[in-house]
Amino acid sequence: MIRFYGLYLPLLLILLSVPMVMGRVPPNVLYGFRTLRTLSSPQLWYEANRRAGVNLIIGANLAMLVCSAVVWRFGAAKAIVVLPLVLLLTVLGSAVASLLHVRKLGR
Repeated sequence: MIRFYGLYLPLLLILLSVPMVMGRVPPNVLYGFRTLRTLSSPQLWYEANRRAGVNLIIGANLAMLVCSAVVWRFGAAKAIVVLPLVLLLTVLGSAVASLLHVRKLGR
């Protein structure tokens, strides 16, 4: 379970983020950073998804680092309670940073 939260999910986030960063994800309603504003403009879509992908990659790497530190410091038994929260907070943080960027682009 520790590998799941501390390694596999962050790696999955990184793999899903790479096409976004590379501009390979066209506007759609299933995959990408979808808001009413990003779906209204292809130019805004690609810029917002590029930034959201970068933010997710940073968040996933941060999650792996923090999860490793928590397991090292507190041991596997105690860390399993904290690891989902660490992953959730890093993903939410990257989403908030992406939303702030979209607001800045829309002005």
